[in-house]
Amino acid sequence: WSDVALIEVRLETGRRNQIRVHLAEQGHPILGDPRYRPQQASHPYWHQPRVALHAESLEIQHPETGKVMRFVASWPQEFRNLRKQLIKTSR
Repeated sequence: WSDVALIEVRLETGRRNQIRVHLAEQGHPILGDPRYRPQQASHPYWHQPRVALHAESLEIQHPETGKVMRFVASWPQEFRNLRKQLIKTSR
């Protein structure tokens, strides 16, 4: 889209706010982020009281069994609504 991008990020560490800080430093803050470049992080189609960041999947190794555990969560409804609106207005 002209003013919003959907990106996939794979983290090597679980450092707090890692994605938010790095993207904001590059001039691409996450929608709705009140801490890192909030003026740039606002958008007319994002009215949610949260950051537009979602962990779609998480994979960890169980500390006792060593078994790899994977958790998957579909997009929240507000993300799907935003995507529909962006597609609709970009035509």
